[in-house]
Amino acid sequence: MPLSIASGGIAVGYTGTQGNGGAGFSGGGAADPTDFSGGGGGYSGGGGAGSVGRAGGGGSFHNTAAPGWVSSSTTSGTSGAGTNADGTLSMDFECPANHILNRAVVSSSVEDPDAGNNSFIACTEVASSDFGDAPASYNVAQHLIVAGAPYIGALAGDAEAGMQSNADASGDNINNLDDEDGVTFSSPAGGGDDIRATVTVANPSGIAVTLCGWMDVNVNGSFSDPGEIQCNTAINPSTTFSWIVGNTTAQDYYTRFRVCTIAADCNVPSSVANDGEVEDYRITYNPTAVTIGSVDLKAIAASEFLDNLGVDQADTASLLALLEGWDPVAAANLAGAERNDVLYALRNFLDPDGDGQVAVLAWDTLEERGTIGFFAERQHDGSAWVLINNRMLPGLITAPMGGEYRLADPGARPGSIYHYRLIEQDARGFTRTYGPFTVEMQ
Repeated sequence: MPLSIASGGIAVGYTGTQGNGGAGFSGGGAADPTDFSGGGGGYSGGGGAGSVGRAGGGGSFHNTAAPGWVSSSTTSGTSGAGTNADGTLSMDFECPANHILNRAVVSSSVEDPDAGNNSFIACTEVASSDFGDAPASYNVAQHLIVAGAPYIGALAGDAEAGMQSNADASGDNINNLDDEDGVTFSSPAGGGDDIRATVTVANPSGIAVTLCGWMDVNVNGSFSDPGEIQCNTAINPSTTFSWIVGNTTAQDYYTRFRVCTIAADCNVPSSVANDGEVEDYRITYNPTAVTIGSVDLKAIAASEFLDNLGVDQADTASLLALLEGWDPVAAANLAGAERNDVLYALRNFLDPDGDGQVAVLAWDTLEERGTIGFFAERQHDGSAWVLINNRMLPGLITAPMGGEYRLADPGARPGSIYHYRLIEQDARGFTRTYGPFTVEMQ
């Protein structure tokens, strides 16, 4: 990419003869930017009279390498074409698109340039950048996109022209690739007043990285207040941050998460980091009160469980609805089937190994407020979380003091240890996650 340096109508050439402004710095790629030999053709002056090493007339420097160096000198205070009335020389340093001027040193000397009194200008190509998308009051968080750098979630940051700020903190999501995928928010069991963020990081760099998170706890449009930042370097491959918010009503909060290899680059909420990624989120915290008591995984006789479901009195449509709650595909395939066929399929699904036992996840709630139902997820041996019930298990609307819940989990096996999460759905459309709870099926 060419580098153009306009020097007020004067082109400077060291090897030109006096008064002729002949061939200037020779082009062609000398390894040392102070070595003006090599190549051919280089930078030529515009002709006309001038002093040694300087040609009068219009002219400019062009460097076809990117990034590259241009070196120039002139005698200060010399009159002639292109010089200002006061004898000074004006120079404009221009870099091409996607480059920055990272060095511009102008010296004054009447000595021969080979004596070391030269000025160097360099343009360096700027990498594409990932930006945050929280509202503008939270200022700019920028990360240069570098191959092999750490990133948040499963997708590395994508390139944007600048901050993608909007009220939902979703500007990055809808610009190019939706790479905002590395943070899961939850609240603790028991109706606590803190918000937890579990952040997953991929680190192909193989070197130590720093992960920092901010939450605008006092909702003042800034991430700079005490207690709003948390950082961690022990990420294997995820870490959990938590903030005490103490709200008793629903409230939106903005958060920011940054990861990079140089701690000083991303342990502040607004800066330009040399690598890594930034992800901003707006979350809605709703202090729905559900207190989880015991959580257990037990084996119940299949006949007992089916009796509790009331299958003996259920018609074909009701049995299909029960099956659909666990396995929508199997239920769809049995549309139009006889009642006994549907009941047989339901028994086989709940007791897949035919041992007469059904694995049942059981939990008690000690308090509920506005809960309309639960979903449950299971994890085993570090695998992905698996949704157990495709249809929500209804809540006990008329039991504010809580109650007992039982949900069959045909995928669980005796003697294995599992992790479960309970996802509460409330009457205002919000969800809240409880757990994980670690249980062993007996």
